[in-house]
Amino acid sequence: RRGPVWGGPPLPSGITALGSHEDYTIIACGSSVYVYRRAELLATLTGEHEAPVRHLLTMGSTLISVCAQGLVVAWQLPDGAVICQVHAGFTPTALLHPATYLNKVLLGSPSGVMQLWNMRSRARVHEFDRGWGSAVTALAQSPALDVVAAGLADGRLFLINLKYDTTLLELRHDDGDAVRSLAFRTDGPAWLVSGAASGALPPWPLG
Repeated sequence: RRGPVWGGPPLPSGITALGSHEDYTIIACGSSVYVYRRAELLATLTGEHEAPVRHLLTMGSTLISVCAQGLVVAWQLPDGAVICQVHAGFTPTALLHPATYLNKVLLGSPSGVMQLWNMRSRARVHEFDRGWGSAVTALAQSPALDVVAAGLADGRLFLINLKYDTTLLELRHDDGDAVRSLAFRTDGPAWLVSGAASGALPPWPLG
């Protein structure tokens, strides 16, 4: 029989982002972030964001949160100690921890520019300005190191080599249907699946 496994007390307002790490569940609610182990509240992360948190990302035991004002905060899990905070000069619309890129997070912007930041040193490592002119709405790590997929609000998709800052492939949704999510197949032939705003899930063979 199917049903809820466990439940916790209601939060003070609507949930704006979800994340997980090992057996932790991480929930953004307003400007606060709550860290649970099952229904047990381990930590409430507050005092850094002054706007609703829109994105959560885990990099090992480090949690990255991004609020509507563009502040990016790195927290230590599970206690919530603040590691650092940065502001890229824009409000990130997508983020990704590239595989093997220690302590680094890739931030996508409303203009199509992407920036790679080291969250330990608070340093911007590189800016990727491909002249896209459309918001980065989705990012995904490919099975190949240094290669990521980026999806845009205007329906275009790109495969990018971060190490060499080069575009490997450009694809496009029909009718400019905005990209909402991206995922790579990892158990067989190379495929990329993109989620469109219309609900379509077009597969793209990469072999």
